[in-house]
Parts: sequence; structure tokens; C-alpha cells
Amino acid sequence: MLRIAGRQTRCLCLCRPVVNGPLERPESHLYDRSRGPGGSQQRSYALPVKRRPNSKDRPRSDDFLEKLTRTSTIRETLRQWEADNPQVQDYSALPESVAPGQVPNNMFKSQALSGMREARQVGDEDDGEMAAGESGPAEDTMSAPTDHLRPGTLVEIRVSDARIPILAVILGRFCGVYYFYTNGGQLVADDRAPPVLFSVANFASAAEIKTLVDLIPKDRPLHPREVTNNYQPSLEIAAPLSQKILSFSTKASLLLQENMAALSAADRKIPHATEFITRTLHEMTRALLPNKEERDGGYSPEILYAVHTSLLNDDVDTFRPLNKIDAGKHVSYLYRVSPASTARIIRKVRTQVRHIMETLGKKSSKDGDRFADISNPLWKFLVKARYVVKESRTNRAWTDHGTLAPHRGRYPIYQDWTDEEKEFIHFIEIWVGSHVHRESSLHCMGSAILHLTGMYKPARQLNAAAGWVFLQELGWIPSWELPTRHQAPIPGARVQRGGGYIRPSPGPYKESMREDIAANYRKDWGPLKAYCIDATSTTLLDDAVSVEPAETPGEYWLHTHVADPTAFIDPKSKLAEFAAIMGMDHFIQGYRCSMFPEDFYDEVIMKKLSLDKGRPCLTFSTKVNDAGEVLDMKVQPGTLQNLIFLDPDDVDTFCPPIHVNPAPERATTLLVGPSQDNQAGPARKMSTVKDLSPDEKSDLQTMHRLLNAVDAIRVKRGAISQPRSAQASVQVTFDGEGGSSPADPATWAGDPTIEVGFEDRKGDTLVSMSMLLAGESVARWCNENNIPVPYHTQPGALRNPKRLQALAGEIRELTDKGEPVPAELWRRFDAEVGPTAQSVDAEPVVPLGLLMYTKVTSPLRRLSDCIVHWQIHAALQQLRGATTANSKRPGRAAVDPALLPWPKAELKSKLESLRLSAFTSQSLSRRGSRPWKYQALLRAWRFGEAPLPRSFTFTVSSVYGHLLVGELDYLSFRAVLRKGDLEGVALMKEVADGDVLEVEIADVDVYGCCVFVKAVRRLGGGGEGAPVVG
Repeated sequence: MLRIAGRQTRCLCLCRPVVNGPLERPESHLYDRSRGPGGSQQRSYALPVKRRPNSKDRPRSDDFLEKLTRTSTIRETLRQWEADNPQVQDYSALPESVAPGQVPNNMFKSQALSGMREARQVGDEDDGEMAAGESGPAEDTMSAPTDHLRPGTLVEIRVSDARIPILAVILGRFCGVYYFYTNGGQLVADDRAPPVLFSVANFASAAEIKTLVDLIPKDRPLHPREVTNNYQPSLEIAAPLSQKILSFSTKASLLLQENMAALSAADRKIPHATEFITRTLHEMTRALLPNKEERDGGYSPEILYAVHTSLLNDDVDTFRPLNKIDAGKHVSYLYRVSPASTARIIRKVRTQVRHIMETLGKKSSKDGDRFADISNPLWKFLVKARYVVKESRTNRAWTDHGTLAPHRGRYPIYQDWTDEEKEFIHFIEIWVGSHVHRESSLHCMGSAILHLTGMYKPARQLNAAAGWVFLQELGWIPSWELPTRHQAPIPGARVQRGGGYIRPSPGPYKESMREDIAANYRKDWGPLKAYCIDATSTTLLDDAVSVEPAETPGEYWLHTHVADPTAFIDPKSKLAEFAAIMGMDHFIQGYRCSMFPEDFYDEVIMKKLSLDKGRPCLTFSTKVNDAGEVLDMKVQPGTLQNLIFLDPDDVDTFCPPIHVNPAPERATTLLVGPSQDNQAGPARKMSTVKDLSPDEKSDLQTMHRLLNAVDAIRVKRGAISQPRSAQASVQVTFDGEGGSSPADPATWAGDPTIEVGFEDRKGDTLVSMSMLLAGESVARWCNENNIPVPYHTQPGALRNPKRLQALAGEIRELTDKGEPVPAELWRRFDAEVGPTAQSVDAEPVVPLGLLMYTKVTSPLRRLSDCIVHWQIHAALQQLRGATTANSKRPGRAAVDPALLPWPKAELKSKLESLRLSAFTSQSLSRRGSRPWKYQALLRAWRFGEAPLPRSFTFTVSSVYGHLLVGELDYLSFRAVLRKGDLEGVALMKEVADGDVLEVEIADVDVYGCCVFVKAVRRLGGGGEGAPVVG
């Protein structure tokens, strides 16, 4: 970031020329980084400055005056000077799209609205590899409400290549495309929901936006470029709305100026001393401007926007808005607030970096040694860090791919750091983690530190990826550490290097326990055979299923028996608060991350609460008939005595799933590191289907038949049963221990064995259909009995049912023919469905064909399931008292919500407080293991640990100005093709979404989880959209 080949550079943040690195000879550290892997052009973020000519080459002042006298005007003199001194900056060469690993140019390029699709950071597109294929809409449970994208809403949008925020009014969504009218007078479009950081609902009425809406074609989707070029409104039509936006912006600006003194104190009043916290915009406004509160306890939109703007202008990025609608983060106006200690460290580092740079920019001292004038703790740390890095490189090489070269054996780590030196290391952690956003000027500080070490002169960019490697070479983190864990911090928890998370102790867990709340009415299920269907490697068992005939022929009770920890844990205990920090277990290969403390997990959950013979359970029972109709529901605490353990693959062979998406035809396995054959045996006695008795086999077949009938009814309601495309899975093994959690000793373990391969994606298995039925039945039972629980809702799916049905019809047409569903069709379907949100009010879940739904089958792993169980146990105690001898089921009014752990209003507040941690944990479980794939690919491509194809098929999914984004036909790797790597094969304007190219790997970025490819030849064009001009 600070160097360009053969030129002096100027740091835009420090405003001092940097001529030579302090630890290298002049010119020795300068290198050509203008070309990336494969010779492709890279963006530079330092401004080249012409080197000063030698004094003997400078024109004498009298010659200059004589020349000036001969000219007629000063304008001609300046023109001649420009001709004699050509500027080296080429602003037009800077691409609009920001590739992964790059920082957008915000210094002299204030706007980039040729289309928000081009301006958005490419990494924002899917938040990983093809998110549409990773999970169904029902799994994105912590998304934000879609109310922020309703027509007439004013939103603030900050795209990656625009320094100035954009205020825009949403006009609507037509044919899958969002349309906005901005404060710059533009009508813009985006086929994805843009990142929204602030919104004002009902800003403009339907009448006020009608004239603009009428300009938009409703019969076909428009490409954003087409809207920009052909559908711009006249000034007369847009003037009223423009004036309204301008009026809002002006009022907010005046309020910001009038209250600047109070707002500038935010970094002193709000942050916690040492921990990350979350605060809403309303909470922070109340703390900063208490006198601006209105009668109803709220604040005007202008006041909120003024506070929002002030917070985002904080000089050390203390306040990070988290309500990105497109990523489905969580409720609007939520901020993550960095601790005061972090702000102090950032300011300290900034001051000391400036001091070093200013000293190096001065003339040498009398003895000619410029370094003698530098004396601050950061400089001493850099000298020490240089020594540690050199020592590291005696054992393993450095790479420019976001990680070190692979190393099998354990290696020692340097531990003799002072407390002050640890602060400088923590700054690097902050930089490469999630504290610093892409537009932050703090990137310059991190780059400057790497530059001053003099150890990274071959690097193409001194960016966060290089900073990540710096931490590895210092021994602060192991080379296999996953950056995804550091990029998604959880409030109340700190990432443990190489391990799990550090959280405040809940104290002795016995203080949080209670006697079995259901001991007096827990049913002993006796000889009833329950089938626990889970993988042999699974040690934590949540659920089992069983069936028994009802009194009437042709009717049956389908039981789902679930582990019952909440009967023994107080819902308001410290242990429950501890579990709320994580919200759910993290399922990240190589790491052990439980929401409960490890000692409680080992001593209580595994030995007493995990489902097994003689252990407690909470049973959810649904009575159905042969037609799949639900006739009755009930909930009963109990104890299982007769459990049969089966492998899911074995059961699926006997009771085939309704839908199976097999692995791709060219499916392969990527294995780096020695294969591990010493896998642990099963943790319990497993049975096989062939060894079951005829009655036991009949139980499985009966459940399968009934659940298929229930599924047929869900399909009639609009359910999409087809599973998504098969995705690559990862298995990680450390030192022969599959899935073990790395320790934190004086040495780090060597790089693990990583295996990447495909597994079939199965839909509507016996287990999954049982879990859906249990969730729907419990939701209906709670709703009928006035028990508030966290329902899973999809309000977006209810707003345009006709378009949703049309897309669902396209999917069913393909699945009925046995053809795969394209990822683009799934993306359009998910966009129409919208994000899933937790709510205290029940609503239908249309894509699943459910009348209502809540999750209840994993209380040992998810806190939301625990909340449902806690509410149910409290309600059951009331219902037992209200049940009479003549009533089969209690009436709807039998439960008094005020006597539950969380009445409706309190539960709503509880869910909001849990939204961030739960979403972060869920996101980490789904995407946290991605870097393992790229580590494996790098080790195979760069270090030859496994064979790879010579070339790959690259299918373009999106065209972003100067970048093509798509997927390889190899283990679902996401890839990016830059404009320079397309040279000789095609022009950017000739490529459209869906085109297919043959490519070779040009680079692998482990830190950014991205593969850069170079085009070899064009294989075909399958795109339907309009081509994008590059």
C-alpha cells in the first residue's frame, strides 16, 4: 500500500513523504507490485509523487523569470509547465469494482454510482461461496426485518467505492430488481438488496413516488446499467422528492453542527473499558442528547441521523453499524462498540507511526544516522519483531497468499513479549479482524508497520492479508488459524488464539441448577422403542423418534423425544446468561466451541443430559392419520428406557429420502497431509437396520409412510422440498485426532490433514421430516395455549405470493424432471422469500409449507430451543393445575403469560438482545470453516501436496465492471477473474452472467477465501442478462 516500483510515495493519512524503508538500504526495498499473479494489473492506493530532481538539473530562477516575461499570459505558462511535467497519476485506471483483499479508493473518488452492483465490494456478494446454495431460507434465522426495504422508505447506503454516503428513497422491487431514487438525482437499480445502515420508514407516500415508479417497466427485469443509461427521470418529475431528501439532510446536518460538543464525547461516554458491547442507536442518542427526547420517548429521524453520522465519523472506528440488510445481520440501528482500551491503543499506534514517519522524512542528524533520532516503543517493537520474523523464516517460508508455507511438526512460539509490545500486536489483530472497515484510514497504519519492518518487500500489497501472515510469523497465532473467527467477534467473548472463546466464568454450575421441575409428572415410556438416528461419531445426542398406534385404527402418534436440560437449569441463572453469549454451538472443524462451559459440558451434559437410556426427555407428540392430516398435539416430559441407535445413511437406504441431490459428476476429493486411519470408534453401541426385528423395521416404515403423507400436504401449501446443490464438506485432523480442539501451549501444532469432498444433499429424510413436524406442532400448541415463544417467520414471502408461486413452479418443474436447479434460480427465489426473522407473533412459513414454526429439537446446542423449553415447562405446571378430569386439553386461556420466565414483551426484548450473538454463531457454523478449503487448495497448488487438474471450468455468476465472479467446477470454489487475466480471450463487454470459460489458477488468497483465475479460452455463453461494459 505504501510502495510503487521506483517511485517515491506519499501516505495520504500521514501526509509525509516516505523515501526509503528504515531497515533497508536505499532503493533495495522498492519493487514492482503493479502486476499481480499472472501479470494482472493491481490497484495501488498510494499516490505516486515525482521524485525531486537534483539541484544541478533545476532551472535557475533568472531563466524561469526570463521565460515568464516572454509569455503573454500566466495561463500559457501553466500549460507549458504541465506539458514539461506530466502527472503520473492515472485516475481512470482505477477500477470501479473492489476485488477481495483490496481497499477501496476513497481519497479522491467520492462517488461511484454507475450502478450499485459494480460499486459493491465483491466479497459482499454472497458473504462466501454461493450463499444461495449453502442453506435454505428457513436456516437464515437471524436476519433483519425486511421493513427497511419497503417503498417510500428513506435509506442510507454506503457502497464500497463511495466516500460520501448516499441517501435514497426506495421505489419498490419489480421483477426481482430493487429501484431507488438518490439524493444525487439518479434512478438506480440493484438486483440484490443493498447494505442499508440507516432508514426512515414512511418517508415518502405512495403518491409522492408514483411518478417515478411509473417510469419503471414492470414486465421485465432491467440491468442496473440499462437503468442508469435509459431510465433517468427529468428534473421536473423528481424535484419534489429531491427537495424532501435535501430538506431532511439539511436539518440533520444542522443538528449535527449544533450538538457537536455533546456528540464528540461519544467515545468517552459509551464504550466499555475492556469488552466489546452492542448498543442501539436510540440508547446512544439517549446517553448523548437526553434533552432531545420527545414526549413518547423517541427521537426525530433527523436527530437519529445526526447521531448516526457522528458515530461513523469517529476517528478510530469505535462504532460499527451492524444492520446490513443484504447480509441479514439483525435489527436496524444496532452497533458494535469497541472497548475504550482498543481506542487508546489505536491512537497510541497512530501517534507513534507518525513520529517515525516524520523522523524518517527529516534530514539526517549530524552523524548521518536518521535512525538515531527515532526513539519510541513502537520502533523498539519493530526491531524485535524483525528478529522474531527472521527466526521464524529459518523454519518455514513466508508466502504472499495470506498464510505461511505448510509445516507438519510442532514448532515453538516466541512468548517474551512485554505488555506494551502486546498492545502493538493487538493493534494488528484489530486491523486484520473486523474492527477496521474497508474504508478506514487505519489501513494506512497497519501497512506502515509492515513497511517499517522491512520484511515484506516482495508482497504485492501490504494489506490485511499480509498483516495476518505477520501475526503468524510472530507466533501470535498458528499458521492454520481461521481468520473468519476473528472477523466476526461475539459481544461478551474474546477469541482464544488457536482455540475457542474466552468468556466470563458463570461460577460453580451447581448454583445455576435446580431440581427436576417435572419430576412429579415425568412419564416413563417403558418398553416403547425410540430410534436415535445420528452419525456414529456424534457424542452429543439431542433427539430420537418413535411411533405408536392411537385408539382409532388408521391413526398414530408420532413422537419426537428431545433431551431435557432446561428442566434442571434455572432460566434466569448465570449459566443461562453464559449460554446467551454464544447463542448456539459453533460447528467449526478443528475447534470446540460450545455455548455451555467445558466443565459443565463434560460433567453434566455428556454424563446426565445427552439422550440415553434412563435419561430425561421432553416429548412432542403429533397424532396423524394415514392421509397425513394432523389431528392432535401434546407435550409430555418423560424418561426413555428403550433406545436403539442407528446410522442415518443406513436408515436412508431402508427409508429413502424423497429428494436427493447427488454429488457432481466430476466430484473429487482433495486431501493434503497424511491420511488418518486411526479414527475413534463409535461412542455407543450401534445397531444396523438389517439386524432389527420385523416389528422394529415396521416402526421405521410406518413413520416413513406417515411423514411422506404429511410432506405431501406441505407441498400443497407451497413447500419447496428440493434440497440445494451438493456442497463440499471439510474434515480436519490434528495429530491423528479427528476433530480435536487445538490447545494453547508453548508450541503450535503443525498444519493439519485437510480433506475436502462432496456429500449427497438429501431432502425430506425420516429425521428431517420428523423435526419439521415437531417444530410445527409445538408452535401450534404454544400458540393455542397463549405461550409466547420465538417463532420463525418470513414476512417477505407473504408480500408477493404470485411471484413466489411462479418461481416455486419453475423449481418444481425442474425437480419433477430430475434436473438440477440452477443456483441463480435459487438466488431469485431466496430474494423473493426475504430473510427469516424470529418473532413473538406466529406466521406461516410458505417455502416450507408450515402453518407456523419454532425450533425445539436441539436444546443442548441452541439457546432459542432452550427458551422454548423453559416456557413450556413453566406453562405445563400451570396447565396441570387448570386441567380437569373431563377435559382432554386445557383451554387457550389456561396459561397466564405473566407467570412464564418471559412474558411476550420481555421475550421480544430478549430476542433482540440475542440476535447478534445468535446470528454470528450461526454464520460461523455455516461459513467459519471456509479457510480450511483454501488452505488445502494452496497446499496442493503451490506446494504440490495433492494433484490438481491443469485447468478448470469457470461459470460466471456476476459481472462487476472490471471483475468476473463465479464458481469453479472443482469442489465449489468461488473464484474471481480480473480484467487483465481475461486479456487475449474476450473483452469484458462481451461477457455476461452465465458465460463459461476455461481457466487456470493465478493466485489463492487464504485470508480472503478467494481463488484468482486466468482465462485460457472461452467455452460458451449462457448468460441471459445484458452484457456489461467493462
